[in-house]
Amino acid sequence: MTGLRMGIQSAAESTKVLYLRNHSNNYVEKAVQTIDEFRDHITPRYDIIVNNPWETEEDLSETLIFLSRIPTPYLLNLFSLTFYPATDLYDKAVEDGIIKDDLNDVYRATYNVQADGTSGGLLGETYMNNLFYLVYVFALYGHDVTEKIMSMLVARKNRPIMSRVMYFFMRQKASILLKKHLFAEIWKSVVANDQNRIKHWFHDEYARD
Repeated sequence: MTGLRMGIQSAAESTKVLYLRNHSNNYVEKAVQTIDEFRDHITPRYDIIVNNPWETEEDLSETLIFLSRIPTPYLLNLFSLTFYPATDLYDKAVEDGIIKDDLNDVYRATYNVQADGTSGGLLGETYMNNLFYLVYVFALYGHDVTEKIMSMLVARKNRPIMSRVMYFFMRQKASILLKKHLFAEIWKSVVANDQNRIKHWFHDEYARD
């Protein structure tokens, strides 16, 4: 085994009811701890659903704080909630007026979220979704967003100034991590190309001899 992927989707109690997931967060956390015992062999992937129109900031905060307790490194996959026809969620979305046009609201809707380059943020997404992206970047490179820091970041209503200041610095750090990785990949590519050119040169010289 070289990889493992698990759908957490949400840690919010009301959202888990909506998704028909009756397991406790404690149960998921134990599973994650078991997976972490094999960190030398496996980098796990965990799926999270965002852009759920019924979720509140409090619901999203529950999931974000839960993620802050998961040991890194891991890859966080973020997907927008997709409404598949003939499902209960689709019927509920139609009933609540969320889906008005199947072609654009369902079939042409994308479930992917897009990063804004190496800025440390997402394109056109909410503040809460950008907090999920911070977790993604930090966890990918083995850095923790502690529960204390996350509790401050999600407290935008109660601590508007402190949460925004903290978010600014966290996003800057995420941007630095992304840029370092990008430059490392570019350098690796340059070195690999140079080695290939040297190999071809020696091959051509040997062939001529």
